[in-house]
Amino acid sequence: MASIAEPVLTATPVVVHRPWWRGKLVQVAGIVALMYVASRMWALEYPWPSSLVWTELPFHLDDFQIWLLDERGKTDQGIVFTVFEAFSNSIDRFVEWFTRFLLWMTWLGTTIAGVALVLRFGGVRAALLTLFAFATFALTGLWEESMQTLALMLVAVALSLIVGIPLGVLAGRSNRFNRAITPVLDAMQIVPAFAY
Repeated sequence: MASIAEPVLTATPVVVHRPWWRGKLVQVAGIVALMYVASRMWALEYPWPSSLVWTELPFHLDDFQIWLLDERGKTDQGIVFTVFEAFSNSIDRFVEWFTRFLLWMTWLGTTIAGVALVLRFGGVRAALLTLFAFATFALTGLWEESMQTLALMLVAVALSLIVGIPLGVLAGRSNRFNRAITPVLDAMQIVPAFAY
């Protein structure tokens, strides 16, 4: 029994071209040009208000830092300083222990463990780069300093994961918490790392 094939209708895509003046690049260039013209026209006529210039901020920050150092040096610290000091000491002890562990493994054991770990999760090129880095640490005489840095980084990553994963899960499950934490994360993202 023969069947009759039904014709298949295929739609041809319609490409809509925008005029050149509606492209994003032209619009951005136009906005930048308008901003430049406006700044040239009104720069002298409308100067920056002096009431918005806060020249005392560095002095307030210096005073706050001096107060923090004075409070930290006291024998009778408040509860906040006691908690932060205990947290800082525990992290320092963990970094010191991890550094001693890496140094105990010697350069050969640490290099083999590092290369094997990177080979498993990063591939051959990353493993070769790791081998080159560890060899450079050993050959330049910076092995101990490099292991201190490695221990500090590994502890920092572990601490970040311990804090970050639960906060991320909580932010994913709660819109209210997500809205509360987003401004804090946005502000922390633009602050340089050395300011922490």
